[in-house]
This record gives sequence, structure tokens and C-alpha cells, in this order.
Amino acid sequence: MLERNLPHIVVNKKPESSKYVRPGQNRRKKKVKCWVSSRYEHGKRLQEEYGHAFDSLERKGKKGIYITFQSFPKLKLALDSLEELRDGDTPKLVIVRQAPSEEGLVQLATVYIPYKKRQFFLDKLNSYLETIDDDKPKNNKLIESIRAIFRATLSDLWTGHGDFPKDSQESYWWEVWLRRGVYDDEEIITNLKEVSSKYDVQLQDRSLGIGDRLIVQVKASTDQLSHVFSNIDDIAELRAPSTPEVKEFMSMSGVEQREWIDDLKARLDFTGLQASVVCILDQGVQQAHPLLEKALIDGDRYDVTNSPGVMTGKHGSEMAGLALYGDLYAALVSSQRVKLKHHLESVIILPKEGENEPDLYGYITAQGAGKPEEKNPDKNRVFMMAVTASTTDGHPTAWSATIDALSFGRTIKSTKLDSISLDRESSLNPRLFILSAGNIEDIGFEQDYRDRNDRESVEDPSQSWNAITVGAYAESDDMSDADESFDSWTPIAPAGDISPVSRTSVFFRDTWPFKPEVVANGGNYVTLPEGKRTDFSDHFGIITTSSNNLTGFLTITRDTSAATAQVAAIAADIWADHPEFRPETIRALVVHSAEWTQAMQKQFGVQKTKTWLKRILRRYGMGVPSLDRALYSANNAVTLIIESEISQGTDMNLHELPWPVQELENLGEAFVKMRITLSYFIEPNPASRGWNGRYKYSSHGLRFVNKRVEDSVSEFQKRINKAVRAEGEKLVSLDSEEGWYFGKDHHDASGSLHTDIWEGTAAELAAKGVIAVHPVGGWWRYQNKFDQRSNGLPYSLIVSIESPEVDVDLWTPINVANKVTIEVEQ
Repeated sequence: MLERNLPHIVVNKKPESSKYVRPGQNRRKKKVKCWVSSRYEHGKRLQEEYGHAFDSLERKGKKGIYITFQSFPKLKLALDSLEELRDGDTPKLVIVRQAPSEEGLVQLATVYIPYKKRQFFLDKLNSYLETIDDDKPKNNKLIESIRAIFRATLSDLWTGHGDFPKDSQESYWWEVWLRRGVYDDEEIITNLKEVSSKYDVQLQDRSLGIGDRLIVQVKASTDQLSHVFSNIDDIAELRAPSTPEVKEFMSMSGVEQREWIDDLKARLDFTGLQASVVCILDQGVQQAHPLLEKALIDGDRYDVTNSPGVMTGKHGSEMAGLALYGDLYAALVSSQRVKLKHHLESVIILPKEGENEPDLYGYITAQGAGKPEEKNPDKNRVFMMAVTASTTDGHPTAWSATIDALSFGRTIKSTKLDSISLDRESSLNPRLFILSAGNIEDIGFEQDYRDRNDRESVEDPSQSWNAITVGAYAESDDMSDADESFDSWTPIAPAGDISPVSRTSVFFRDTWPFKPEVVANGGNYVTLPEGKRTDFSDHFGIITTSSNNLTGFLTITRDTSAATAQVAAIAADIWADHPEFRPETIRALVVHSAEWTQAMQKQFGVQKTKTWLKRILRRYGMGVPSLDRALYSANNAVTLIIESEISQGTDMNLHELPWPVQELENLGEAFVKMRITLSYFIEPNPASRGWNGRYKYSSHGLRFVNKRVEDSVSEFQKRINKAVRAEGEKLVSLDSEEGWYFGKDHHDASGSLHTDIWEGTAAELAAKGVIAVHPVGGWWRYQNKFDQRSNGLPYSLIVSIESPEVDVDLWTPINVANKVTIEVEQ
């Protein structure tokens, strides 16, 4: 590979936009089992159950009732038919969940029905019974999917991770999600406070508004909360709070620390405080550290916790050294000058010591992001958070959804109620978040430690769609410099493979994004023969700044926290060089620059199936990012950068790239690679209502499609866009295109970042210089008053081509063609 010393090429040619209609999917409809033997008996039984649910309830001043509809096994309910879409006090779907039964999974939908709207569902049942002799009775899709109807209890509103608390007398912290829309937030909170006080329920002052949900935390037993539930109409669902813990790390001492520090300080070139910034959301940072003092002024330290104390924290200070320098060890031992392109901000979101009281960490994170923005709103800011809570199965939480809403650009709006609402009325201000995947606390011993990594899912809030999630890999397995007390120990991870403590998303459903997107060095662990004990050897640690200058200026850190800080430094340096880029572009460049190590590539070869490849992707992400690859091209490895938008949310953009056709054709059968990354931000809809149709989590989606070798541009457009076909025109269907690592199913998977690598011959690549970006549906299309698609759908598209085995100049012809585009458009 030639030296990377050329700038990436920002493509100037605007895409061709056209009306987009998704081609039909030729999928065979699965035959659905009908559980109803007698329509009449089935309908009458449901009438009785529905009536009993209403008549058996003492109203206690409530205006409505919660009813749960249970499906037959392996069937889905017609959710759209269970609620009334218009605003106001109407039947509303509040929760959709699944539960096991002897015959298979059943779907449970809980609906709030005002008493004055009792007839809403009865009318559907009556219409069904009146037409049962027809081939398709009215409302048959809905009625014949329902197995049972019953009044909902408190446990029917539980969507938290794990089982509903069984002890009815013990007090727990609960995250209570309340319905918004009928009353304003102040009235909802006032009502909840009044009822809570009657039953000695502890209500936290803070609240967080996201979309049509208002989230609060209460401490109560299930008995107490049941009384509250019986007296108010606003509860939509219950979850367990996200409660992170502060992790302790080992310290490092050395007589040469002061000399190292002074030497590095003498070699620093600092760009000043107007550059990009890494905003560390953590415990606080030691501002007086000699390696941090110029990069973190006292006015850029903030605190959003209620706990008194100093502005310095152990974990936050350790993150600061890596977030500023990236590889602090390399800077210390180098004899070269070190240029610091970005600076730091610190926001305390955790108390200094111990475990945290349950809190609304979505609220705290929003408040933490808002503080520095209020003072310096125009800075390019990378929010870095190496703080996690409980394991997630991929489902959004209040915390992860808050990060998605902030990333999308929603305004942080505070109210007199000590409430934060992510306001939809102000102009968008997109943000870049970088989060840690979380660590496995007890790694134990297994024959293949990677199996444990695969089983342990990432922690909240790293399932966020819009953030970059960072895992850890072991850069080294060399024990030659280890302390002699580890003579009989061996490293667990081979050099270049996943760290034994790094979490993954292998067991996420395909409907959730792949996590982590990238990995960085987090150190290695060691084990005794036969795996009887595991430990961490300091020589695998990562040197960083200490929180206490009296005990030593340097310490070591490790795991996904250290990895996250290093990636944040890369992102901030990219932004320092390109302050004009969007957050979506910085995110795309970080992920696009990542490559798998040899150890990771070896795992790709264990099996050849797409299922296995997806598993590896959800373990390693796209590999280890590189600032050099993110910033620079080489003659034979060129990166194209496109920032664009679909101006109307129903259009498609066609990008005809400045492609080196002649040069690639001249290379003939030479091996080449192409990589495509599409990055955009979605607006979240985190309520647990089935994640389909109008209840989807994402506001919208975008997908990329690359022209096939055998298609002309016209045929390519017709193949992917029904709107440009002649009436009745059909195209010959083709098998999936060879050469892609992950393929079409992966390109169409959920998430807001899509990336893949194609390999083939140069002659084939010469014909692939056209990429289409088109929209797919989300919840916006079903909610007209919130639909933002007409405002445009911004995205960033990164395309790289390289000829790793041939010394050829691809950069020059691409650059020349791109400049010609400028002249033509002017």
C-alpha cells in the first residue's frame, strides 16, 4: 500500500433526484393457521370477556380502563385496529409485548380505553358477528387473531429487562412512562404527585419528555404502585431504571513519571480553545494535571449532579488523557513534536464515589449535553461517555432514546417542573455521541472465550442507533515484559482479537443495529493453566493521566472505557481538520476507517455462511479505526466523501461518481476493493408498541444500492425504482450479487449506519461507479403532524476504492473528473 498523503475527495456533483416507489417484493405469503372453529362462538365469547373487563372494575374517579388483548399462538394482532388515531381522549395502544405459551409465542397488546369510548371495540365485534356468514367477515383479521381479552394489571405494563418484581411488599425504583397528549406535562405530573402522596410513593422531581411519553422515576412496592395505577389514567409502561456504577481501576507508579511529563510538555503544540472538543460525560477531570491543564480550562468544567464534592474524578481523569492524546504512551516515548488538534470539556454526571442512586440518566445526559452548549453553542463537540448500566437485549430505553434524540438534533428544553423535554419545534442541532459497549465483570474460563463475549450483550445506553458504540480488542499477547509473578500465566486473547471483557450484539434481533461499530485497544487478560483463575496484568494496561498528582501523574486503564476515549480522540481530530463536516460525516469516517486485524479476519474464515459473517460483524464491528485512513487517501486507495440530502422524503438520489473507468479497465483482472458507508440520524420513538408500522422506533430509514456490473444506468434505476418503469414493465430478477461481505440482507437491516465491502476484479469495479440512496418507511409516514420528510433527509455517503496489489494512480483521474464537475456546474 502506498503512503497515505493525499486528501480525500469531496464529491461536488449533485445527485439526480427522482420520485421513488419501492419495487414489489415477490414473497410467498405464509399460510396462517386459523384457530377459530366457530366464528359465532368466538365472537360471543370475546363480547363476554370484554364486558366483564369493564363491569368488574371500580372506577375510583378514573376516566378509562386498561384492556389487554392476547393473540393466538404464532399470530400477530392487527395493532392498527386497536386504537383511534385522532388526538384527544380516545383508545390508545400503550404496550405490545410477547409471552411464551405451550403452543408458541403469543402477542399481548394493552390498550387504554376511555369509558366514553367503550363502544369502540364493541362496534368492531358486532360488525364481525353480523357478517360471519361472509367469506371475509368485517374486522376478521383483528377478531380472529384475538384469543382472549382481560383487564390489565400492573404487571401487564412491565417492559423492563427481566421478570416483573415478585415481592409485593418490597420497595423498588421504577421508571414510569406516562402518556402525553391529552393534558400538558405539568398537569400529568401534578396528578401523579397527588396520587403518589396518598400511598407514600416516593416520586423523583425530575422528568424527561421524549415524543409522546413523559418519563419519571418512583420508589414504591408493587402494592403501592398498583394503588397509583388504579387511580390515574396516564401510565403507559413500567421499566427498571438504568443505574450505572463507577468502576475502579489499578494505579501505576514510576520514578520517571515527572521526567516523561516534562519532556512531553516541552514537545506539545496546542491549537487553542477554538478547535473541536471532546466533551467527557463522566465523574469529572483533574484540570490541574500538567498534561491536561492547557486543554481543559476551569470554565469548561460543569456538574449536573446534586452530590457535593470536588470537580475531579478518577475514571473521568483517566478518560481525559486518552480522549486528548489518543495513544498517550506513544506521545510520551516519542521524540517528535505532538500537535493537539482538539481540547476537552468535562461534565460530571456521576457522583465521585460508590454506586449511584437510581436516576433518570436520559435527563442527566441531556442536561450534561446542554450545559457546555449553552456557553459555547458553535463548537464541533464530540460527546464521549464511557458509563453504562445494565445489559440490554437491543430494546431502546429512556437513556438510549435520549441519546438518539439528542444526536438527531432535538433541542433541550427545560421547564419549571425540573423537567426536560426534547423539543420538536426548534431547529435541529445534530450531535455526535461515542459510547462504550460495557464490560463483562466476571470473565471466567471457557474453551473459546469468544463464546462468552457473544452471549454477553452490550450495556445500556450503547444500543443507541445514532451513536458510535466502541468495543475493546487486545492489541498484544506478549508476556515477555510481564511481572515475574505472572510467569506461569498465559494471555487469554490472541493479539488482535476481541478483549475477554468486551460485550457484543450477537444475540440482538436483526431489527436492532449491529454493535459495536468499532473496537479499540482495551488491553488483555491472563489465566492460569486449565483456567482456574483469571487476572489482569498491568503490562497489558493503557497508560493515561491520573486523578491525583500527589500519588503519581500516570496510571493505567483498560477495557471498553479506554477504547471509547481513544476513538473519541480520533473523531475530534477528524473534525479539527474538517470543521465544515456534519456529525453524520465524522461518524461515517470513523467507522469507514476501521479495519479488521489478522486475528479478526481469521475468525471470518471459520465458517462461510452469511449467518456466521453477521455474527462476526456483531462481535468486532468493522474493526479498528485509524486517524490516518480517516483523513488521507493514497494514489491506489481513494476515499470519496458525499454530504447530501433527499430533499423530499419520497424521492431517490442517484450518485454518478467521478469514477476512474479507464484506469480500472486497464487493470483488468487485478484484485480490487470497494467500501461503502451510509450514515444518517433517525428520530426515536421508544414506546414499546411492537416496533412495526406507525410504532417503529426509527422515524425513517435510508438504504444504498450499488449498480451491478451487468446493468446499464437506466436498467439499474428501473431495477430499484418502480416509478421510472413503463406501465407494466417487468425486469428479469437476478440472484444476489457476489463479492459483498455481508450482502443485501445486511444492507436492508435496521440501524442508521450501513456499511459493506465488495471485492472483485478491477474490470468489474469499472462498471460500479453509480450508487442510489433511497428512503424506507418509519413512524413519520404514519403521523402527519410529526412528519419531517418534506424538510429533507440529510445523509453522508463515504465510498473508497483501492487496488492493494497494484501500484496505480487512481486518485488523480478521480480528482480531475471531480474538478471538471465544478467547472460544468458553475
